[in-house]
Amino acid sequence: MGRADERSEVAMASDLAADARAAGARRVPLLVVFTAPDCGYCDRVLNEHLDPMQRDPAYRDKVVMRQVMLGSLKRLKDFSGKATTHDDFSRAITVRFAPTVKLYDAGGREVAEPLVGMTPAFYGAYLDRAIEQGLGRLRGNAPAR
Repeated sequence: MGRADERSEVAMASDLAADARAAGARRVPLLVVFTAPDCGYCDRVLNEHLDPMQRDPAYRDKVVMRQVMLGSLKRLKDFSGKATTHDDFSRAITVRFAPTVKLYDAGGREVAEPLVGMTPAFYGAYLDRAIEQGLGRLRGNAPAR
């Protein structure tokens, strides 16, 4: 337990505006996983799904990932470049449950249905579907949310 932190291969977010622009330049969504300390399901999402995706070359052309920690006072620039904290940003966009995964375009608009919580048996399929949905919307195959 307690792995949902800086030990993950998914980098802690510090500048979402810059991350979203970088992802947009590559025409891929920015995936933000909202985690919480001592969250067993967060650990599973990171360990079983997102960390392996970070290492998989097939996902390098599909998604950029960042982590935001609920309750954290870690500094963060939001999508508009405004200074905030991980916790204040999460509250501002009404993320209440961990893990939550959201995918964004270069302007900070959601491009896929969010994944809230974790259904262990099908989580990988749901995650892949959300990434493909985001890619489709960014590459002109579907309207943005």
